[in-house]
Amino acid sequence: MDRKQFGKHLTALLKEKGASNRKLADSCRIPYSTVVSIEYGHSDVTQSQLETIADFLQVTPLQLLGLHVSEPAITIEARFRVQGYETDPEVNKALEFASNFLTHIEELKQLGG
Repeated sequence: MDRKQFGKHLTALLKEKGASNRKLADSCRIPYSTVVSIEYGHSDVTQSQLETIADFLQVTPLQLLGLHVSEPAITIEARFRVQGYETDPEVNKALEFASNFLTHIEELKQLGG
């Protein structure tokens, strides 16, 4: 997701949550001009801003970035299937481990936040 896409996604999430960019700026202690600049795709969001904004919107940082935890595992699994490795028990075991690992990381983030 590039800056402009992120900005549009942020604007859509704010609208969905019934919040304004001014409220976001005030609540997250991010200058209003920075929030507007992020929304218009003129500025990158820092990691700390990403986490703060995600907390404000009650989403995970990955969701704010438009990502879902299971997507990487599905993509890798699809690649292996195309390459003919779908029946290899070691590959299936590794894919299952990776998927579970990513799920646990997301659960830990939810508990910690």
